[in-house]
Amino acid sequence: MPALPLAAIPSPPEGVWYPGPIPIRGYTICILLGVVVAVVIAERRWRDRGGVPGAREPPGRTPGHAPPDRDPAARDGVRAPG
Repeated sequence: MPALPLAAIPSPPEGVWYPGPIPIRGYTICILLGVVVAVVIAERRWRDRGGVPGAREPPGRTPGHAPPDRDPAARDGVRAPG
């Protein structure tokens, strides 16, 4: 049998499992696994930077979250008073 290139990996014989009334698809499991891995990595990075494990920081104190400098209700982009 000739060697298959990586682009020719065949699909699994069954992509949907029926453990009960709700079908579970393979890509759903992959997405959920990716979310779990992302949360674990984010928690580890948070702890390494001095954060308390499991704690939540309010918006504006976390890097990347800046409080708005304008009134979100104003349609003309006028800065919020204060």
